[in-house]
Amino acid sequence: MTWCTRCVTSAPSISCSGWDCELWGLTPEHCETIARTKGDEVVFTLTSYHPNPRKDRAMVDVLRRSYSRLHFWPQSIDDLDYLQSLGAADGVEIVTPSLAGFREVLDRGVDYVGNRLHGGIFALQRKRRAIIVAIDYRAREMAKDYSLPLVERDSIETDLADLIESSWPTAIHGLDFDRIEKWKAQFDVGKP
Repeated sequence: MTWCTRCVTSAPSISCSGWDCELWGLTPEHCETIARTKGDEVVFTLTSYHPNPRKDRAMVDVLRRSYSRLHFWPQSIDDLDYLQSLGAADGVEIVTPSLAGFREVLDRGVDYVGNRLHGGIFALQRKRRAIIVAIDYRAREMAKDYSLPLVERDSIETDLADLIESSWPTAIHGLDFDRIEKWKAQFDVGKP
């Protein structure tokens, strides 16, 4: 069962499958440990089921100019084929297409840039600097509600490089962490 903050403000027996609970661990203390400036390497994602070849190729080109080493994590079965169809796979290291493979590359200290919303949130959970590329309403709404680091796919060519090169703190807003902890305590959630 997945719980979200809507449950925190509702009766204790109510649950939902909202996205908010993915952010519960992104406390101010956690976010303070996330790098403010870019690293040397990046892992990126693309979404084969919502393609935009011109914009996605532009994203890879920006990443090539900004990072010394690129890793690609194909979350779904068709993502690698999509990357190859863009003619953008040369010199890109392919990450094992599993959550363990994604975790392994993130834990080496790389940045994350990509249009997989939950991939970006997972990177933040692993204390990695992340930029989510918005391709649908979910990323836009999450960014608006919680201040997730985001760039619109339509502004890749004009905004992504500047965001990568600039210094900024990761700070998630819109969650009442004290209330979340109080609510979880009734279930002994998070205790050994």
